[in-house]
Amino acid sequence: MRTIKNNKTYLVFPRELSETIDKLLGKRKRSQFVVEATKEKLAKEKFARAMKRAAGCWKDKDYPEFRTKKDVDRYIRKLRESWEERLKRIYVLISNRFRYYHLVFAWKKRNSGTI
Repeated sequence: MRTIKNNKTYLVFPRELSETIDKLLGKRKRSQFVVEATKEKLAKEKFARAMKRAAGCWKDKDYPEFRTKKDVDRYIRKLRESWEERLKRIYVLISNRFRYYHLVFAWKKRNSGTI
């Protein structure tokens, strides 16, 4: 089991905010609440920075098939239809295999008395 090392950090909070946290969660849960809120805020910040770095990597001229909203909708519809077709084929395959094993099982049971 991995041990998590903690740092004690002195934070200054507005009194009203600190009192609200204490009323809702209790003083013993304050640190946990601040840690969770910080993790959420950091995740959002990382995402925002990644979006800024990625800005401009998609050039409209490179993807003329996505010129309009209708074009994008058409592409997504085709993609989903292809998934649906594939899922249907997989379902049929699994169903047939299950039926086959069920029949073999029943036949063996009938002919041998045991399996």
